[in-house]
Amino acid sequence: MQLDPRTPVLVGVGTAWQKEDDPAQAREPIELMIEALERAADDAGNRDLLRRANCVRVPRGFPPYADPARLIAQRFGASARTEVANIGILQTTPLGRSIQAIANGDEDIALVSGGEGKYRALRAQITGVEPTYQEQGSVEPDETLEPQGDILSNAELVHGLGMPVNQYALIENALRYAEGQSLSEHIQDIATMCEGMSRVAANNPDAWIRDARSASEISTPTPKNRMLAFPYTKSHNSQWNVDQAAGLILCAVEVARSLGIREDRWLFPRAVTESNYMVPLCERAELHRSHGFKIAGERAFEIAGVSAEDLSHRELYSCFPIAVR
Repeated sequence: MQLDPRTPVLVGVGTAWQKEDDPAQAREPIELMIEALERAADDAGNRDLLRRANCVRVPRGFPPYADPARLIAQRFGASARTEVANIGILQTTPLGRSIQAIANGDEDIALVSGGEGKYRALRAQITGVEPTYQEQGSVEPDETLEPQGDILSNAELVHGLGMPVNQYALIENALRYAEGQSLSEHIQDIATMCEGMSRVAANNPDAWIRDARSASEISTPTPKNRMLAFPYTKSHNSQWNVDQAAGLILCAVEVARSLGIREDRWLFPRAVTESNYMVPLCERAELHRSHGFKIAGERAFEIAGVSAEDLSHRELYSCFPIAVR
């Protein structure tokens, strides 16, 4: 089949992480992002991708960088536009915008990266060391993406639903009720699901926690596995005190060919959809349903021309079990 030369293709993927107990020796998050993108370029087999990038897109995390995307572009000597997605923007948005820009002919090469250094910051707090970050002055990204609506309502803040774990635990219990499960059945179900994820992580060299945990260990509260919000213990939830980063490199097929990137390294994005219809949890008629999620999923299958039954592999992610369930 003859490919349109503007077809977007993912050519490189890389990750980077550290677990350094001495915060004075730990690298800051931007260095992890840069390393992840360098590894992505090595994965593609051509570091010239980094210098030639037209745009760098980064989701806003906890590090206090004014424009982390610009720090990345400057390190690689790229005269690239910078986009930073603030909290509330979906993590798929930078990926989807890169794909669309390449398909439209607005960009040839796009870099997408994100990273955190909360373990470094935690160790600094424990040891009394002030963590340092690269200074940028008053620089701003070329474009900053903001959510279209409020992430939280005032009523939720007043009534103790400001932390995400409390909201998701509430949704989890609403789904349990809607499915007619008993408390014990429900606790066993979500613990068994997390046990399976734990086994996968144990065999992943890039995973932060690599000790496989049983369903009983996950669901049983202990001093090291405290209850966060019923029915969630600490082990039910993703760990945010991590020093990890990832990097993706996308380009047009014609660019991949001109740089000699082997075709067996190419991955073709089929569909990216999202819903930005913001409805605060306390205003939803059904707490256990996300209609925007449903519509976005149906649209993704429609664009890709497949059904859920056609897929042999699925990867679902959330900080909390309920979104995966």
